[in-house]
Amino acid sequence: MAMYTFGGTPSDVLTLTNGDVVADYPLVVRVAGTGAVVSSMFEMDGTTPISQLRSNPTSSTSPGAIRAFRVDGVAEIEYELNAAGGSVVRWYQAGREVATGAAQAAASASEVADAAAVNAAIARDHALSADSQSDAALTIATIAKSTADAARAAVLASASTISKSIVVAPGATGTYPIWRAPRECTITAVHGYRVGGTGAGINATVDTVNVLPTDLSLSTASTWLSGPTVATPTIPQGATLMLAVRSAAGSPTSVSVQVDITISET
Repeated sequence: MAMYTFGGTPSDVLTLTNGDVVADYPLVVRVAGTGAVVSSMFEMDGTTPISQLRSNPTSSTSPGAIRAFRVDGVAEIEYELNAAGGSVVRWYQAGREVATGAAQAAASASEVADAAAVNAAIARDHALSADSQSDAALTIATIAKSTADAARAAVLASASTISKSIVVAPGATGTYPIWRAPRECTITAVHGYRVGGTGAGINATVDTVNVLPTDLSLSTASTWLSGPTVATPTIPQGATLMLAVRSAAGSPTSVSVQVDITISET
């Protein structure tokens, strides 16, 4: 099966809900979507097994960072950290090869379309009696190239989108600092999910400023709900992203808060 690479980026640093960096800590890695524990992890050579993935020790130049590693046949994972107070912090990551493979496919499609456009132009120059046919071929090739270019642009854009989330179990009120922005980035959406109880309200803050103009009400259980238009989309470099459970009714079993973020590649 294909190998997928995770960790090793500036944002892959293990932090507690109070923002403290956690060094030399064992991490649980799960398959995104199923929650199954990933038991077979390897060093970057793809053959040396990792018996226990841990954040970098305090003696490292990057304490708390999660080093690059590889997983066989799993393209998307979730890291899991058991934080203080019984809360569980999870965050999603796609393998680097997912975006790279899609980008390469889009690039190949664009090259094929370019070649088709050139061949159509040559056919029109050398077959004046078949003008209508060569014009049709040139139009089709142009459309194919535009589609491929759009697909490549979409892939490159999606490669810089990440999500940060927290699962508060049981669902009690609180504000949890979960991430320090390594560079300026943009919040695109806030989502929430409630298990049990009768209601909950959530939000997120950049330092002390609310991301949503009003708290998102999780009025329906066991359903992902999305917040109103983001009022504070920009996270400056070095700012702290905090996820908040503002209210909880009927003793929810858990409340999840997720923020979608686009990080600039420049």
